[in-house]
Amino acid sequence: MRGFRGPGRGSRLAMDAGKNPWGSGASDSTSAPDPAPGDGAEQGDAQGKDDGPRNPWKGGEEQPPARRSASIDDIFRSRGGRRPGGSGPNRPDLGRMALPLAAALLFGGLAASSVHVLSEGEQGLVTTLGRYEGTVGPGFSLTLPWPLQQVTVRKTAEIAQMSFPAKGGETMLLTRDQFMVNLAWQLRWKVRDLRAFTFAAQDPETVLRRLGEAQMRAAVAEMQFDAVWDGTGQGNLQDRVRQRLQAVLDAYGLGVAVEGVEVVRADPPARLADAFRRVSDVREEARKDQNTARKFAEQTLTKAEVETAEFDKAYAEYKAAPGVTRRRMYYDTMEKVLGNNQKVVVGAGVNVTLPAPPARAAAASEPAKKP
Repeated sequence: MRGFRGPGRGSRLAMDAGKNPWGSGASDSTSAPDPAPGDGAEQGDAQGKDDGPRNPWKGGEEQPPARRSASIDDIFRSRGGRRPGGSGPNRPDLGRMALPLAAALLFGGLAASSVHVLSEGEQGLVTTLGRYEGTVGPGFSLTLPWPLQQVTVRKTAEIAQMSFPAKGGETMLLTRDQFMVNLAWQLRWKVRDLRAFTFAAQDPETVLRRLGEAQMRAAVAEMQFDAVWDGTGQGNLQDRVRQRLQAVLDAYGLGVAVEGVEVVRADPPARLADAFRRVSDVREEARKDQNTARKFAEQTLTKAEVETAEFDKAYAEYKAAPGVTRRRMYYDTMEKVLGNNQKVVVGAGVNVTLPAPPARAAAASEPAKKP
């Protein structure tokens, strides 16, 4: 067919000349003609430079640089070693220093576990492979290194405090008269025997807490609600719990000394708080009335004692001289009676001299004024 024309000679020559947009491969380089000796340096550089396949949609400046294989020098330089037969950085041999360093650390750890310095009020429990060996006091002491011997240090002179209940809330205890009381209290204790405290129980503080709760519950069950609530019987309750708890701890051999028991709060149940508050107000008013009556009774008794003393004195004088005493008592009584009266009526032929009224007596005592 005459109308069909294949690719033009000009386009084939352009691809052969190295203008392929996808770059020239190995086959292209073999088939491409050698540059003419008369071409310029720029043309020779452009034809001889092959960076691999190119993206036809990007410019020449955006083409990635050619990748180059790493040489043996680059590998040794990145690892910091020395190339055999060449020069380079030489790292110290850590294998030679590992053994002395480990030995120094081991020796330091053993020496630190053998030396013990305890302060005042502390005791150390020494165990040899878990078996009790002895107890060391304050100061400097030496033992075998761990794990042959181990020292457990505890402050035995410090008084610890344990609160009941442990995390707040209510602790309802039943009293003797079948009332419930919400009781909060504290226990003060310290370690008396470190060996017994360590080996008598697996968890001695938990045992102490449970024994304390049991003794307080038993002591409250023996008392009336009012004595626990208003505080009149709290002192007796505290002493009873302390003595009983100490006796039980000694029987168990726990090595604990009870220093004191203190009741912090004694309240009725929360649901009955309003009713008990009204009862408390009424009791407070009754207590005030009792105090007033007691004060009046004391004053009356004091006055009666004074009058009794005066009567005993007059009776002693009367026994010594009855006639004189009767006359003097008569005059004293009449003086008190008539001294408060303005008029006195007496029989005929009786002369009575009455004291002048206060106003007349004052006027008579003043000198007469001249006209």
